[in-house]
Amino acid sequence: IKRALKEVNTEQNKVITEEHIELIDEFIKIHEIDEYTQFIFKKIPDYVHSSKTAMVFNARDKKGSLSGFSVADYGANNYAFYMFNFPSRKYYVPGVSDLLLYEIVKASIDKGKSYINLGLGINKGIEFFKKKWSGKPFLQYEFCFYKISYKTSILKILKKLFSQ
Repeated sequence: IKRALKEVNTEQNKVITEEHIELIDEFIKIHEIDEYTQFIFKKIPDYVHSSKTAMVFNARDKKGSLSGFSVADYGANNYAFYMFNFPSRKYYVPGVSDLLLYEIVKASIDKGKSYINLGLGINKGIEFFKKKWSGKPFLQYEFCFYKISYKTSILKILKKLFSQ
């Protein structure tokens, strides 16, 4: 965190720009990510725009280039939800992901949150990062994804699921 603090400035806002979308696209190209997770990542701008409680945390180098960003949601009563983190390869700064999580923690304290949900450990790298921050798995999970069209009624889907 100390190293990153020397090289970047942080900010928080509710804006996803083309720079952010480029980092998401870079992340998808570099990592093996299934099509469903890619779909979720591509919807991040829509989510942030439509959410009243989501915040974007940015790290910018001294020239103003985006070195990384994270998204957190503060809608739950007792906890913040650390949702996404996208570090830049082009403007890489060691420790930038840790610094962004640190900023999320500080904002969580300011908002009176008692906990931070670090989300799922979907691969070994993410699991390592979260354990480094004293994250502890407390639920088993199974990933599933159900994509609906705008013409499909959510009520019809729920009725179908619960009538089985």
